[in-house]
Amino acid sequence: MSVSFVNDDSNPLLLLADEIKVDICSFLAPFDLARVSQVCRDLNRVSQDKRLWEAKTKLTFNITKIDERCTWKSVYISLVKKALCADFSKQPLPDRLANNNEFMLQAMNKRSVHVLRYASAELCKDKEIMLAAVKQDGRGALEYANSELREDREIVLAAVKQDGSALQYANIGLRKDREIVLAAVKQHGSALMFVVSAELCNDREIVLAAVKQSGLALMDASVELRNDREIVLAAVTQNGSVLKYASTELRYDREIVLAVVQKHGQRLSGAGAELCNDREIVLAAVQEDGLALQHASAELRNDKEIVLAAVKQKGSALEYASAELRNDKEIVSPL
Repeated sequence: MSVSFVNDDSNPLLLLADEIKVDICSFLAPFDLARVSQVCRDLNRVSQDKRLWEAKTKLTFNITKIDERCTWKSVYISLVKKALCADFSKQPLPDRLANNNEFMLQAMNKRSVHVLRYASAELCKDKEIMLAAVKQDGRGALEYANSELREDREIVLAAVKQDGSALQYANIGLRKDREIVLAAVKQHGSALMFVVSAELCNDREIVLAAVKQSGLALMDASVELRNDREIVLAAVTQNGSVLKYASTELRYDREIVLAVVQKHGQRLSGAGAELCNDREIVLAAVQEDGLALQHASAELRNDKEIVLAAVKQKGSALEYASAELRNDKEIVSPL
């Protein structure tokens, strides 16, 4: 990358002796020193000073000698790049890097937010670091945040928008926040389980958004909403196995059961005698899973069209057909 320098002779800093400029630059972090090098030619020259990079390399990596063919700056950069790829569980991260927000930001981008487990306690309190982390991995990052940041609304909202399940690590007060909860369940429906407000578990908009994303959220809805036809239908359409969490009345609702067996034929088993004798429902069930025939009424297990559909989907379903149809040539011959 080419750098366009600006010369400004009126800048009093540039009028100082090189020794003083080097001394001032010695207080800068390496990443800041790299930025200073792009200001103008004079500071670019000063920022390359051997003494600056020798001190930083020795202080960070605890080395005293380098190959005379190398510069201290090139060694420092090489060691930082190596550290970015290192296994911190086997090769401890130097304290200076563990407390360096620029390094950690690069490490998160290159690897994952889980490098935060090796960051200093002080760095894990840094809002800028944590905000960048939760936008990358909401759940993983919020897990490493301290209690103060877990109650920071901006951070928690960003976290649940990235991964709704991050809600479990939020401060209890924010798990009652309607906007945060709604954002969480839209991203990850099952995040409803982490809501600590009965009022929000009875909030129709929130629960409907949750079950549309994950039918399993129905189990955490209020009793009232588990008897809400639209909500239950949305839930079982997303995941037929959640029918058991619906109210008793809706578990035997014809439209709802039909929606379930179209995706999960075997769910016919819990449909009740009346619906197991419903031709449309049973036909839909065996077309999805032939073995659902075992749950059909005796009358429908003697229905040729239904048995044909069942054995076409799963040949072994023939054993559940009536004795008469088990010997039917039209049904048996394709097998």
